[in-house]
Amino acid sequence: MFRFVTKKDYWDVLNSNILDNIKEKKDFSWHLKSIQDAIAFSYLHEFSGKYIAEIGGGNSRLLSSLAMNNTCFNIDEFNGAGGGPRKECVLPGVKNILARIGSFSGSIESEQFDAIFSISVVEHVPNEGISDFFNDSYRILKPSGLMIHLIDVYLEDAMGDNKYASRRVLTYGSFFNDIFLPLEPSIILTEKDVVFSTSFATNPDNMMERWNRSVPKLRNKRERAQSCSLLMVGTKTTSCSPP
Repeated sequence: MFRFVTKKDYWDVLNSNILDNIKEKKDFSWHLKSIQDAIAFSYLHEFSGKYIAEIGGGNSRLLSSLAMNNTCFNIDEFNGAGGGPRKECVLPGVKNILARIGSFSGSIESEQFDAIFSISVVEHVPNEGISDFFNDSYRILKPSGLMIHLIDVYLEDAMGDNKYASRRVLTYGSFFNDIFLPLEPSIILTEKDVVFSTSFATNPDNMMERWNRSVPKLRNKRERAQSCSLLMVGTKTTSCSPP
């Protein structure tokens, strides 16, 4: 699965009432991370007896709930990267691994996890680190393990400038060609598919204005673009090894 999250996706999760199973609803007001949390949880809420890791989870809003029926880990250096916490967060039932995916850390065993997920993390990986990020993700997943990433993307309409977004998004998608299999056929195939649609779930304007205050250098981009979420869901292939 490789597409942008829609309003229907989000509303379907809300109407299913599965979010009632979230143990602690931390700042679950309506904004982009709430949408991403809901989508990620919809794939994981029925897991039981599994090893699950959140990449860059920080003060995770989901792990404590998932840990009630699974063995859960938070892989985070807690160094403030991407606006995350600078102090280690201790969550009930969750084990921290102080490491960075992409560094091939010896503190994370190969084929350790049944599922890994991230929320608003991958967009902070520098261009030169994307390959290592996905190859390390491949390494730590068990055969046929599940990978879920919710990735922030600024999208303009068809008349706007989506060159940077297209390059990043298509780079992410390239890893479905060899080391991961999409859970469903990918909708995003070319740069023409990386464009805003009114069906997409977006960050509301009041939250965008709040972000202007914390990261003012992106104000002009936010005036022209919508803050959307890319959904990337796949399983580890078993027929090849990462390059």
